[in-house]
Amino acid sequence: MKDENNNGIPDDFEVLAKLAAIFLVLLFVGAIVARVSVFGELFRIGGYTVSAFIDVFSATYLPILRLMSVALSTALLIFIIFIIRETNKIIASEKNKVKCPDSEDQVVSVNNDEEEFVVDKDNERWVRVMELISSEYARDWKTAILEADIMLGELLTKIGYRGDSMGEQLKQVERSDFLSINQAWEAHKMRNSIAHEGEEFILSQREAERIIRLFEEVFKEFRYI
Repeated sequence: MKDENNNGIPDDFEVLAKLAAIFLVLLFVGAIVARVSVFGELFRIGGYTVSAFIDVFSATYLPILRLMSVALSTALLIFIIFIIRETNKIIASEKNKVKCPDSEDQVVSVNNDEEEFVVDKDNERWVRVMELISSEYARDWKTAILEADIMLGELLTKIGYRGDSMGEQLKQVERSDFLSINQAWEAHKMRNSIAHEGEEFILSQREAERIIRLFEEVFKEFRYI
């Protein structure tokens, strides 16, 4: 196992980042030195035998090459600075993740077996349920109850209750472990009535909102929403 510092970031990662920065700086310095010394020597080789060619080349192209070299060195320096800054941002981000875990996630321990699961307080499906129950159409109110009942089934499964139906799951519940069990039963029975009777089932918005509040009590008990 790699050693980690107090912030949870592997020490090797920070060391490699620093070594990479030092290497790039040395490479930059080496490029400058090489440009100054090598170009000078390169265009002096065979001075007497090809002096005319060297003179023309030096007068015409050498200044351009020197400008290109300076531009390349400057670009390399900017790139080095950029890499160092981005590396520091990554390290800082990883440290913050370790120090400040997502406050929207909560671990809930339920039942005697101490099973734990993580739920999201910003439950998009519950937001959808609330939008449906606020609709002016009765079919949307029924859909809201059906969706909330599906969420209830998933909650029961996550808690650890097993069964071929939600009724079997609810029958396993110990009232001391599930304070809102009566609300769960009543809400689920309403769902069954809607599912069995379909369009023929008469449901007022006030009654639909009351059933949704029952689901809400269950979900809030287990911090599911």
